[in-house]
Formats: sequence, structure tokens, C-alpha cells
Amino acid sequence: MAGLHRGAVVVDCAASDLGGNVEGSTVGQIVTEDGVKVIGAPYLASEVATTASNLLSRNVADILTHFIVDGALAVRPDEELDQAMIVAGHKPLNAQKEA
Repeated sequence: MAGLHRGAVVVDCAASDLGGNVEGSTVGQIVTEDGVKVIGAPYLASEVATTASNLLSRNVADILTHFIVDGALAVRPDEELDQAMIVAGHKPLNAQKEA
């Protein structure tokens, strides 16, 4: 923790009574050590899997809805979203907008 800045947050996704991946983590608790918060989050993956799956499927459905116009696939290279999603075809693979 000594190398981290004050205010940093570390989440131990493997916290358990047998240990974890982060020294100083405590199961189900938030511990502050040298200004760094350590969250002992047991079973984190099992708690967020359903939510993450729902969010991903919603994003995919929204993208498909965008690309289906009047019941057919419609790619509009002049639209910003389409430009960001096209990886091959109407533009070179390495084409990116400048920041």
C-alpha cells in the first residue's frame, strides 16, 4: 500500500476467511491503511454477473436496433455511431478520429 497515493481504492475480489489477493483486506469490510481504502469483497463476481450480463445484452440490443431500419440492415457511414462501429469495409481498419 505504501506505493499507492492517498485516496486510492483497492478491491480484493478474492477476500475470504482463508485470505485473499490483497494484504490487509478483511472479508466484507472496508479498511483504510495509509490513506488507501481496501475493500474485501467476497463473491463479487457472483454478485455482478447477472447485472453485467443484462447491461451487455441491453447494449447489443440497442446497437442492433440502431442498425436495423425498416426490417433490414442499414449501415450509414455518414453517421457518427456507424463510423465508430465499422471495423472493416467502407473505411480502412486503422482509420481513427484525431482527438
